[in-house]
Amino acid sequence: DRPMVEGHKGSLICHACLGLAHRELVVMSSDWRPADDASCTMCLMTKPIPHFASPLNEALICHECVVRAATTLRKDPETSWAAPGG
Repeated sequence: DRPMVEGHKGSLICHACLGLAHRELVVMSSDWRPADDASCTMCLMTKPIPHFASPLNEALICHECVVRAATTLRKDPETSWAAPGG
């Protein structure tokens, strides 16, 4: 039973993957961007902003969704999740 945040069409990101994505995009300021036609798995939008690519499958999450999901999980009273690096 892992804390997760749900996106569009039932997409999910677990606390561990969110931690990896947050560390890479927010803490380390990665500027990696997918191909022009790739969309974020969480919001389904194609945006010219940094993304995180899951090492486990072909899922992508944009910087905006990482920040939004981190805020959601941090506010959840049933978890003790904290964003890496603060």
